[in-house]
Amino acid sequence: MNKRKQRKLYAEINFIINYISEECEIGVRDIQSDTRAKHIAQVRHVIVWASRLLTSATWSNISKALRRTDHSTAINSYRRALMLRHQSTHHRLCMDRFISHLREELKNRPLDV
Repeated sequence: MNKRKQRKLYAEINFIINYISEECEIGVRDIQSDTRAKHIAQVRHVIVWASRLLTSATWSNISKALRRTDHSTAINSYRRALMLRHQSTHHRLCMDRFISHLREELKNRPLDV
């Protein structure tokens, strides 16, 4: 992957992180921290799910953007996000709203690269 495409990819992932963290009222630092608090971990799972759904990012790209060391962490987060969607109507509706908004924003907004 060339440098320009990689910068665009990370800009998209960071946009997703910033949007979801703002919507959920949790700081980006908290999301990128090592905390395992349930409410923060769930937001992290949603970010991984949205990043995978809306970008061409690899598991490694997503892990790096979230300051994780291993791609398997992103894979596990994605699976947990799918479980959240399945188990909770509230989470499913919020996640659908995030995706709808993010899709529009990513399509219409020139990202700084």
